[in-house]
Amino acid sequence: MKIGILTYHYGYNFGGVLQCFALQQTLKELGFSNVQVVNCIPNRVKFYLGGLPRKRRIRTVFDWWLRLRYGRKCRKSFNSFRKNYLNMTAEIECKFLPALANSFDVLIVGSDQIWNYREQANGMFFLDWKPSFKGVKIAYAPCCGKNLVNEKYRASLNKALIDFHVLTVRNKETQLFVKNLTGIMPSIVPDPTFLYDFRKYIKKRMIKDKYIFVYTLGEEINGGNKKAIEQIKKKYPNCKVVASVIAYSNPQKVNWADFVFYDLNPIEWLNMIYFADFVFTDSFHGTIFSMKFNIPFIVYYSEEQRKYRFDELIKQFGINSNVVSSMKGVKEYLAQPFFEVNFDKKFNEFSKYGKNILRESLSNLK
Repeated sequence: MKIGILTYHYGYNFGGVLQCFALQQTLKELGFSNVQVVNCIPNRVKFYLGGLPRKRRIRTVFDWWLRLRYGRKCRKSFNSFRKNYLNMTAEIECKFLPALANSFDVLIVGSDQIWNYREQANGMFFLDWKPSFKGVKIAYAPCCGKNLVNEKYRASLNKALIDFHVLTVRNKETQLFVKNLTGIMPSIVPDPTFLYDFRKYIKKRMIKDKYIFVYTLGEEINGGNKKAIEQIKKKYPNCKVVASVIAYSNPQKVNWADFVFYDLNPIEWLNMIYFADFVFTDSFHGTIFSMKFNIPFIVYYSEEQRKYRFDELIKQFGINSNVVSSMKGVKEYLAQPFFEVNFDKKFNEFSKYGKNILRESLSNLK
């Protein structure tokens, strides 16, 4: 049986690439060896301008300078990872997708925000194209970001979703999105990064000193990231501040850090989280890996649409105090007595559950 994965494998974003890798590897561990990532990029202009960049209110001259100076090496780091770790098809244009799709017995879409508002027009991640794919359609943990339906495409989205043989989602917001469109209440399943043990890729410290690791994608926290880090440093006075910036797709000035990496590859990024003493982030996957490696962390959101992705993590792991939206929340978290937290048991439970969903979805097709 030949399985294809359709997701955000192509962006310059650590979480997007790693969740694709995790799903690929998990399927292989389950005994499905013939797995390929469908290498189709729906919006080539956006891709070549920087993958899936976050939009900030002001793009400074310094930001563009960072992209010019480090962007090429950043692209190389991501592309090298894809080449070495993802079993991809040849790169194709969207017009050739229907023909390529029919070489697969199963297509799995997910995870990440592949069902967000801007993707609803082209139908690619809803497996909606002509001629229709005749194989088995599985949605594993896709996310819509925020429950918004492009009314222009409501009818086609409804038809596409009810045509899935297995329909699961990543969080409550996406569950409501599907319910709104179809009347179906799909199961919530863990992100693919829950399912796979990345520890075999932990190799070495890149920073000898103790450090606070910073990885942010969107707007700064209300009050400013610099002030937030100043508060964290009071709790960790002997730690350096090390930031990771994706220079190609999300260049940003971080002049309050002791050191900034502009061109980490996904494996190096994992290692930076693993060896950190503390993590400050607004990233969904930055949060997941902090928990997987049991690293103390604060995750913030300043844009309301980014809040929804953390709601399910709060429910699953009880990390209410870790998720903040302002300096007040940072101070309240840091004022608590710190105690060692271990999420391994929870991750093992979620991993078994997610793997069982995939196994049951595919077991009759071998």
